[in-house]
Amino acid sequence: MNAQELKGTPMPDQPETLFRAIREKCQRARWFGPDALKPAEDEIPPADDPFIDDYPAHHIAPDDPAHFGFLFPPATNEQIRATEQRLSFALPSLLRQLYQQVANGGFGPGTGLRGVEGGYQGAYLHQPSAASPANHKVFSYATYQEQATRSTAQGLRTGMRARTSEWLEHLLPLCDLGCCEEIGVDDQGRLFLLAPTESNAFYSLEQLPWTLEQWLWRWVRGERLLKGYRVGAA
Repeated sequence: MNAQELKGTPMPDQPETLFRAIREKCQRARWFGPDALKPAEDEIPPADDPFIDDYPAHHIAPDDPAHFGFLFPPATNEQIRATEQRLSFALPSLLRQLYQQVANGGFGPGTGLRGVEGGYQGAYLHQPSAASPANHKVFSYATYQEQATRSTAQGLRTGMRARTSEWLEHLLPLCDLGCCEEIGVDDQGRLFLLAPTESNAFYSLEQLPWTLEQWLWRWVRGERLLKGYRVGAA
């Protein structure tokens, strides 16, 4: 993100300000669940619409628990420690605070933020570098930077093509945005876009120009979460 973009998108320093804004956003929308399941009144068809099954939002009951509060309570210290022990690295500080002060996943962009142990979508059970290290070659952030720099020098888009058998060290698959796009965050709070390529043997990995905190503020403000990005490698 360049200086002009940062100037136009101020980010408060205190996580509590962000967390309060998340709660207020959910309260205003009367929806505390994933955006992919969010009811949209303007999309509800008339009762005689023959394609009514194409509108899943229509089938969300008025008394659905996600209308009234987060489905998963905040994570405990024990749940955080158990997850970090299994991952063999610490969660980024902001994400840890989010789990402890807001909810253990189950809300936010796409299909919702994944949680830690006892939370939404099984506490990173599919985290490749931790769950199945024998089947994945883990590479460092320095290697990613080298590959991304090489791509830029060749006139290609920034980022890199990684084999499906490879995984960036300490990267967590945080959020599924749909259309095979995944948002990942590493232990330093750096965000990455994972997207399919024309080959099933590779995927595109690209660092986004926002921190986790900045990206969550974009969601709170209703801004485009992948503005300026397209799916797949050049």
